[in-house]
Amino acid sequence: MNKFLSNMTEREKTMLIILALLIALYGFYSFVIESQIVRLNEIEDKIVDTEQQIQEIDIYLQTHETWKKRYDPETIEKLNNSIPPTLQKPQIIVWLEENVDDTSLSFNIDQDELASLQVQVSFTGTYQQVKQFLNELYENQRFVDVSNLNVRQHEEAWRVEMMLTYYGQNHYPNKNSGDN
Repeated sequence: MNKFLSNMTEREKTMLIILALLIALYGFYSFVIESQIVRLNEIEDKIVDTEQQIQEIDIYLQTHETWKKRYDPETIEKLNNSIPPTLQKPQIIVWLEENVDDTSLSFNIDQDELASLQVQVSFTGTYQQVKQFLNELYENQRFVDVSNLNVRQHEEAWRVEMMLTYYGQNHYPNKNSGDN
């Protein structure tokens, strides 16, 4: 090899060194830089995929928050309280007695033994007392159907007769029955 280099001119030696450097740079680029570029492209693809997953999760969380707000614990508890686990006649009768006593109304109750409790209620009172009782009935959390409502005025007093149907969890009104 010494003999080969000794026969070369300075210019040829310089060209040989430059050629060796170019081959070394090409090898470095091929093995190191290109592999890093491929790896960088893979990382960029993963970043794009991760950003899409984050957007999907954000959309899911926003939807979840909407449902969570719609069905907050207070709403769920109110709905659970609207239908008692079992039908108990004393609860509705006690409620009626308390509300009638609060409004100074008089009433009598006829009751049947059914899966749903039907109570025939009649009472007499002033317009404001009747209005207050009906408002309290409306604001009651339990599901109560009012049917056969009859209101008559007699002098200063109002006579109200109605059928109240009170449902337990195992018995609900049939939407197709036409009873309402």
